[in-house]
Amino acid sequence: MSSCSSGTPGWGSSRTAPTSSSAWSAPAISSRTTRYDRTAGRGPACRRLDRGIGPGNHGLLVPAHSLGRVACLVGGTRPRWARGTADPSRQPARKGLPVKSTAANKRQRLTREERRDQIIEAARGVFLSVGPRARTRDIAEAAGVNEALLYQHFRSKEEIFEEAVVYPVERVVTQLAADVAALPDHLGYEMHREITESFIRELLVATRDSVSLLTTVLFSEPEAGRAFYRNRIWPLIDTVAAIVTRNLPAWEHRDFDVETTVRAVLWMSLGVSIDSELTGREFDPEVVARQLTELIFRGLLAGDVGGGEIGE
Repeated sequence: MSSCSSGTPGWGSSRTAPTSSSAWSAPAISSRTTRYDRTAGRGPACRRLDRGIGPGNHGLLVPAHSLGRVACLVGGTRPRWARGTADPSRQPARKGLPVKSTAANKRQRLTREERRDQIIEAARGVFLSVGPRARTRDIAEAAGVNEALLYQHFRSKEEIFEEAVVYPVERVVTQLAADVAALPDHLGYEMHREITESFIRELLVATRDSVSLLTTVLFSEPEAGRAFYRNRIWPLIDTVAAIVTRNLPAWEHRDFDVETTVRAVLWMSLGVSIDSELTGREFDPEVVARQLTELIFRGLLAGDVGGGEIGE
């Protein structure tokens, strides 16, 4: 088999033969050379290596079957593949292999709303365990996000806290306002009863799901509980009371204090949820909402309007 080129066996004519006794001769190859790949033994007998070559050199020719054993390169630079680390830029792409998932990729798969909900749920658990003084670092760790990411969704820890605690109840009140606003001005007894029953049912669900956190916030630290009640619960009571007041002319009823009635509805719902939490007895929001609605309307209605036994 002839040498790769004229001159010193095993080296191109423009190259200086190595002085080491370990110099070797490369077998003959075609004048056409290809870039290094990992298919040794399947392509041309030699590969031209472009990396690690000094100025004035045109590449090193080595046998394909010896790529993993080359120990001497012109220019003295030892490329990564020769040190046992494959060069990613020269490896052929492997199709059909799954890309390893990373934490960053998982974060990118959530929408902004989903990420916000995830943070709120994590915050609920942290606040329940630690109380209102929980650190944002703890919330971020529980949510599996960077602490700085919290402030892309919330302005402060206080906002996270309030949202985690009151958001379910606040959402029910907002829905009540939207439902009533979409109805005609003059409604009969049955329509008001249905709206009230639906509101109480959703309120029972919200307080049931948040009862542990609500009681922790309201009663674990008296001053913080009072501030929370004034800032977040009172406005909800005022909103519902305003809705009821606007609709008083639309149905026959006895005179009653609207704000007291609204507070009673809220705390009856919360009381049922607390009882369930402490005793372990579950309740059906549909059934309890119907019973509480009958109790309220039988006490407020004028005359015999909407007669019948409570709980029917």
